[in-house]
Amino acid sequence: MAKLLKLRRGTTSQHSSFTGAEGEVTVDTDKETLVVHNGAQAGGYPLARESDLTGKAGLTGATFTGNVVLDNDKEVRFSEADSNGAAYIGLKAPTDLGSVSSYTLTLPATAAATNKVLKTDSSNATQLVWADDSGLTLLDEDNFATDSATAAASQQSIKAYGAATYQPLDADLTSLAGCQSGAAGAIAALTQAEVEVLDGATVTTAELNILDGVTSTAAELNILDGVTSTTAELNTLDGFTGDKDDLIYAKDLKATGVTATEFDYLDGVTSNIQTQLNAKGAGDVTLAGAQSFTGVKTFNAAAVGEVTALTDASTVAVDFALSNNFSLLMTSGVGNTRQLGQPTNQVAGQSGSIFITQDGTGSRLLTYHGDWKWVGGSSNAPTLSTAAGAVDRIDYIVAAANKIHAVASLDVK
Repeated sequence: MAKLLKLRRGTTSQHSSFTGAEGEVTVDTDKETLVVHNGAQAGGYPLARESDLTGKAGLTGATFTGNVVLDNDKEVRFSEADSNGAAYIGLKAPTDLGSVSSYTLTLPATAAATNKVLKTDSSNATQLVWADDSGLTLLDEDNFATDSATAAASQQSIKAYGAATYQPLDADLTSLAGCQSGAAGAIAALTQAEVEVLDGATVTTAELNILDGVTSTAAELNILDGVTSTTAELNTLDGFTGDKDDLIYAKDLKATGVTATEFDYLDGVTSNIQTQLNAKGAGDVTLAGAQSFTGVKTFNAAAVGEVTALTDASTVAVDFALSNNFSLLMTSGVGNTRQLGQPTNQVAGQSGSIFITQDGTGSRLLTYHGDWKWVGGSSNAPTLSTAAGAVDRIDYIVAAANKIHAVASLDVK
């Protein structure tokens, strides 16, 4: 007859305070498993059941056929060799994604190459691709002779340029601060209000000596720019509100024999002559041909550049001498593909926009001549919107001959 073996048993709670003899085996009635004791550890060591091990990965490696989920903000750790220590590199999800939906990053399907970096694909933000490392270019040039729109100046070159450009002024400012007498002393004693009056006036030392003691406004000092006068003449001018041209006209009239009495006749003229003079330069002005302006210009109304229509063709001709802004309607007469050609009359500094519209059918494609330069190179040239009636815009600036920097705004609505 078979023998029946029964072991001591108890709940998990009862085991927690029980220390069995060395080698003793008991039964945990809650976990329905055996517990091995060593005579020292309270609660002993529960054995795993077969159901506990089903589907578990081995510590020496495993192949997973489903998703691997690390719950509750945990991380994957890649440890260094045990012989080198216990340091690791960990990867984990953000603690709180907030309103961002879950996403999966897909590694590139191609093998890595030297000097490449991982970046998101231009058409799929979750697809990673290998790309060129377009890092920051550092310009180490003490005189800033290179006019670069992309390179950053080094700290050393900035310090050298500042020392060469501004340091020479330091001695002059130090000397001026120590002035106590003479003409330099008078300049050092100027108040802030007096300095503000002089701001913008170009005068010689002799003219400044004449100004000593004269109370004038900034407008009056501007009139004196380049004029050599006596103290008496300046005192006479105190309160004069004309401009420099008025003084030149007066000088020319005096050379023709006009007397002081005749000049007095002009004082306070209020006839229609004044109205006609005030009207000069008022209203709209149309400038024909090429114009060149120097210095800062301020416009108190809009400055408008017209939009010039381009002719749709297999190679779209662009003449930068005609306008800054252009428009192009892509039509069926040319077919589905045309090229934005090499612009003529390229001048560095010209900028503008090109508005490109699909016809009622759409699906028209546009390629680009090599003079058009895009962020990341020609492989990143934009593919325009293909929907019927879609509107895209290309903004450009001519950096140099045969080098036109351009960016595209797609499907503008």
